[in-house]
Amino acid sequence: MKTIESIYAELDMYPKFGLVSRVDSGCHNDMDYETFVQSTLSIKPHLREYIQYGLRKEHNPKMLQEIGKRAEAAMFETTGNVNTQKGLIFALGLFLPVITKAIIDNKTKDDVISEIKILAQEIIGTYFDSINEDTAKTYGDNIYLKYGYKGIRGEALNGFEKVFKNNRYYEDENDRFVQYLIGLMSELKDTTILHRKDITTLEKVNNEMKSIIKNGGYLNNKELVHSLSNEYKELGISPGGSADLLVLKIIFEDLRYLLCGNEKNGICL
Repeated sequence: MKTIESIYAELDMYPKFGLVSRVDSGCHNDMDYETFVQSTLSIKPHLREYIQYGLRKEHNPKMLQEIGKRAEAAMFETTGNVNTQKGLIFALGLFLPVITKAIIDNKTKDDVISEIKILAQEIIGTYFDSINEDTAKTYGDNIYLKYGYKGIRGEALNGFEKVFKNNRYYEDENDRFVQYLIGLMSELKDTTILHRKDITTLEKVNNEMKSIIKNGGYLNNKELVHSLSNEYKELGISPGGSADLLVLKIIFEDLRYLLCGNEKNGICL
């Protein structure tokens, strides 16, 4: 199952800028590598349901929401109420059905982005219009009220566009994934960082990652990247939103050859 392989690929990579990895738990004291392995196993049947939904002719977004709720419940039961993958569960609930259907229907990357936007709007609806000081329940709600950032929901409403760009190829898989993570961290207004830290820290992360990219990327700045990774771990910075998008990016990288792009002599490239 490519989805599970991609989750493990993200988990195994290093350096991780305060995120949990095979090497260490980053800045987290309530979860570790094994927590993520068990969490991933617990949600696997529900991820398969997401894919199966993409094979259906009937369209019922409420069904996807119910699958997501079951996946969350399984995760929390397995982890002892530790939130390891709630954002990822939501993201995959939009991404997997759409990309599955796109492959079957011989669609393009642009079609995938458009369909994710449509599905996200159907599921999220007027959620953000209803948030105020009295109704805000989660840290994400409060961040939206304070900064206007919509977190993983906002990325979904934009079709997860960040997932489909900035593909700088490195032959070594770990190097490539670290570079992808740096790219995502340079752009994303990561609400996980805001929740754990503050807006000044988020801006620091965005700017430091942009500087790495400007100066040649990960391969030309390995020492600096490892130093920053250790610094973020010590400071309690954890770019969880970027990690979720990275999983989608790895899945897309594995499956993109199945999507129809430009055609030459009637063959999809």
